[in-house]
Amino acid sequence: MILNRQSSLRQHLRPGYVLIAVLIVIVVLSLAAYRYADMATAEYRATDRILLSTQSKSLADSGIHYAGALVSDPAAMTGTLAGNPFDNSGLFRGKAVELGNGRRGYFDVVSVDYSQDPGGGSLPLKYGVTDESGRINLNALLQIDSSGTVALNMLKKLPNMTDDIANSIIDWIDTNEDVRSGGAETSYYEALGTPYRCKNGPLDSVEELLLVKGVTPELLFGNDLNRNGKLDGDEPTSGGYTPGWAPYLTVFSRERNVDNTGAPRININGRNLRTIYGQLKEIVSPELAAYIVAYRYLSAPTATAKVTPGTSEGLVQVVEKAVSSGQNMKSQRNISSIYQLFGTSVASTVTTESKGGGKGQPMSTSTTTAFSFPIKDPESAAEQLGLLLDKTTIVSDTELSARINVMTASPAVLAALPGLEQADVDGIIAARPAPGTSDPEDPTYQTSAWMYTEAKVPAAKMQALDRYVTGRTQVYRIQAVGYFEREGPIARIEAVVDANNGKPRFVYYRDLTELGRAIDPRQQ
Repeated sequence: MILNRQSSLRQHLRPGYVLIAVLIVIVVLSLAAYRYADMATAEYRATDRILLSTQSKSLADSGIHYAGALVSDPAAMTGTLAGNPFDNSGLFRGKAVELGNGRRGYFDVVSVDYSQDPGGGSLPLKYGVTDESGRINLNALLQIDSSGTVALNMLKKLPNMTDDIANSIIDWIDTNEDVRSGGAETSYYEALGTPYRCKNGPLDSVEELLLVKGVTPELLFGNDLNRNGKLDGDEPTSGGYTPGWAPYLTVFSRERNVDNTGAPRININGRNLRTIYGQLKEIVSPELAAYIVAYRYLSAPTATAKVTPGTSEGLVQVVEKAVSSGQNMKSQRNISSIYQLFGTSVASTVTTESKGGGKGQPMSTSTTTAFSFPIKDPESAAEQLGLLLDKTTIVSDTELSARINVMTASPAVLAALPGLEQADVDGIIAARPAPGTSDPEDPTYQTSAWMYTEAKVPAAKMQALDRYVTGRTQVYRIQAVGYFEREGPIARIEAVVDANNGKPRFVYYRDLTELGRAIDPRQQ
């Protein structure tokens, strides 16, 4: 009996191995569950971060398309923007976008103001787009002057440019294998460790210049590595702030051969002078229209001819008579620039016959009258020159080789223009109106006319400049920053849009987010 009780007691006093095993399993499962929860939380955070990053990029893209739509719509340009897409914080700063689920994002359209002097160590930010036509289009310069001389001389005037690098750049673009002094053609590049041929053709982008002999990232982009207009702590500061050449160069500017309403211009070098005269009278004074036509078919007075000074009204009568009588108006010369006409004169000879010659023969008497160009000075040109430059052209091409918009060009670009001295550049900067202060439909400021009438650049210099300057643009560089109100990722996108007569085309697109939070609207 006692033995049975002891045996039963031993059965009830089994060791607690099972309890320990259960506790271990619970701990392991708890750790696994914690690890899983931690991983799930990390994945959620990563997914949310990816979502926010994607949304911030979409916000920046929204800014690109928003600005592109505004600058491509003529009605928005003159109405909403009041002719000022370049510095307009009311339309380009802190624009809200609803993302759903109560979340809201923002975008800013920003640009570094390269029109200012970088000598102070930084450049300010503006809220707006940048005029791509305010830059030097190297491809267009080679179209205008295939020898490359003009482009070479303009490049040499850029800050920190050397003669050898300028020659190498022209060698890269021109179509021959002739090596310029200090330049480089295919033989140089084929001898490199990673050989390639010289392009000998138009640039596809400004960044392509990094392939050219002597061009370095520091020269092309300066020491502002993140391109925010100032030197940050991790950027080199020796030599002060230098923006490089990229802000002054482009390959994307374009100019259609139309007036400021988009209508085709009058080709004053056309063959039918009667038609040209009728068209010109619709836009400028009869005196100016008559002189332009007369310059085409009448000769200049000779130095030995005895002439009588005539009046502008008298020239109108001469041209009207020729037009109505069917008189031969065959062109003798073309016009290379409206400014070419300044200071010129034409002669009209009228021969009359009267009795009194020997043996009953009639006697001929010739009278030569000289007529001078009716625009004498900047004051007399104020009303007519802008219209004339806007409404007329000297070529029949539908596209012009892209010219530089002097209304928006930086001082460095203006200083590079052929024939201009520093006094001229200073006068241009002092005379040109700030963005949005002039009538966007004023033909004077849509052409180079104001350089003559307001900045007082002499007509002789304007004649040399006429092929290279304009007063308007149709291509814009847009930089948009997408962000959230308090915290979160920031995206930065840059694009170039061609307004293309109301049918915008994006010709360049780049994600600049990798440059970091160089531009953070939340800290502006």
